[in-house]
Amino acid sequence: MRDLHHLCQKWERVLFTTGGAINLSKSFWVLMAWQWKKGNPLLKSWSSHSHSLSLMSGYNTSQAIQVPQMSPYDAYRTLGAYLSPSGNQEKAYQVLRQKSLDYVAKIQSASITKEATLWSYILYLLPQLTYSMIYDGYHAY
Repeated sequence: MRDLHHLCQKWERVLFTTGGAINLSKSFWVLMAWQWKKGNPLLKSWSSHSHSLSLMSGYNTSQAIQVPQMSPYDAYRTLGAYLSPSGNQEKAYQVLRQKSLDYVAKIQSASITKEATLWSYILYLLPQLTYSMIYDGYHAY
């Protein structure tokens, strides 16, 4: 943890010195480790291990800001997609399903033509549903 703290604080200082910044209020960190069973990697659960990471930010060098730890099994929203370090896609599925159900409810009660319905599907719903499937956080397909 001491090495992690040192590395994070070093990157925060480098970014700040060169004109950038890490918004620590929007940041979190994940502790991941693998346990190997019969040649297969399994993500260790860190539910019983809580660690603390506090960093100085910007010109404020007298009071450290606590950066929360996130479980590798939790999902977070980034750029319109819900990602989980463990690869779990349940949250993304729930959000996309709810968007679809909301769209269906709105379009069924709308008094628009079939052509307008098709265009709303193509221009409104499809981009919302397919963006997070095309962008998985690491690769854009």
